Amino acid sequence: MRARSAPGIDGLSWAGFRQDLPARLSELGEEIRTGRWQPQPLRIVDITTYTGKVFPAAIPTVRDRVVHRAIRTAVEPILERELLAEWVSCYRPGRNRITALRQADQHLRAGLRWAADVDVADASGGGEARQLTNWLAQHVSDGTFLQLFHRAVAAFPSPLISGTGLWPVLFHLRMAQADAHLHDLPVIRFADNYLVFAETLHQAHQAMDRITAALAHIGLTPNPRKSKVRAPHQTNAEDLFLLDG
Repeated sequence: MRARSAPGIDGLSWAGFRQDLPARLSELGEEIRTGRWQPQPLRIVDITTYTGKVFPAAIPTVRDRVVHRAIRTAVEPILERELLAEWVSCYRPGRNRITALRQADQHLRAGLRWAADVDVADASGGGEARQLTNWLAQHVSDGTFLQLFHRAVAAFPSPLISGTGLWPVLFHLRMAQADAHLHDLPVIRFADNYLVFAETLHQAHQAMDRITAALAHIGLTPNPRKSKVRAPHQTNAEDLFLLDG
């Protein structure tokens, strides 16, 4: 309930939602329990990053943000336990670029100086609510909860649109489908950037092909501008996983 969070399409802020909060939460909880909760329309805005990239973001109403956060709170521990690999960092508690760099340094010290560096093109584009729900259903058996999850995600103009509280869950659900094909490699994923370490140039090119094939399983491809094989002199740990690098 951050004071500066933008209101949704109904104009209601967190400050306004906090008024008579127990009653509001009780009403919302009853809607969820009885299956009557329906997502409200989203407010779509354009966000410009400091690199100049412009992308659409969705701002849900406050009451829908409460639902999204409740779903995320329930799902994230399951994904941490059953789905996300040790070599995946970003959008996870206690795992950031520093975590990824430490893991990269271990591979480099082991003599794996070549690297297949793959940045995923439009990792948040496309996708389907039913597909994401089916992936979650591999780890969650509660049909009522899955219906709630699908109802929430299906209301988004694009399942992985930025701005919703469910975005980290949806992103990891999707990328983990590609991760599953790479577990036997010395690999690190930081957000949508893969690095596979290798002893030789040939092995690095083979790893590049493996990542490309893994991404194809979920309809994604490497970004041709950002993806490359890094030679040993290009694999200093401090230079990896840089924004737009």
